[in-house]
Amino acid sequence: MPETKKIQVIPMPTDNKAKLLDETSWAKDFTWEEIVKFVEFMKAYFVIKDDLVFLEGDPGNEFFVIVQGRVTVEKMHKNKPVVVALLSEGQAIGELSLVDHEPRSATIRATVETRLLGLDRSALQQLTEKYPYLVNKLLIKILRMLGQRLRRTSSQFVDSIA
Repeated sequence: MPETKKIQVIPMPTDNKAKLLDETSWAKDFTWEEIVKFVEFMKAYFVIKDDLVFLEGDPGNEFFVIVQGRVTVEKMHKNKPVVVALLSEGQAIGELSLVDHEPRSATIRATVETRLLGLDRSALQQLTEKYPYLVNKLLIKILRMLGQRLRRTSSQFVDSIA
């Protein structure tokens, strides 16, 4: 039987979302005022231990910031999941699908009770219309994250074949 996602949207006031995001390292490039504006467009989610956020191959239109908890990043190899990373508070997941409109490149599973803040493509469009400068800062942040991950992956690849 295929696994199902059990990620749940939870109602949360903007101030609470802003406080959660502000307490993470992810928010360090943003002022408090920018964080408050940003979270207006974000949804809060809760995932219980061992449940899925999303599956490799799923359509992707939302990225998430982990505000509490931890997740594994899993890739299928020879029909078995292989954990390739462990991510925690302040790290983002799903940003690649938000940008390139491709299916999810990995499975994300909560290893403990986890809270996420998510921004989908529709909300990103609304944010762009209302606060374009903020979206520029967000996209630069995403580019930096992707660049860091590519550098790390390239190093690991070279180490594995050397």
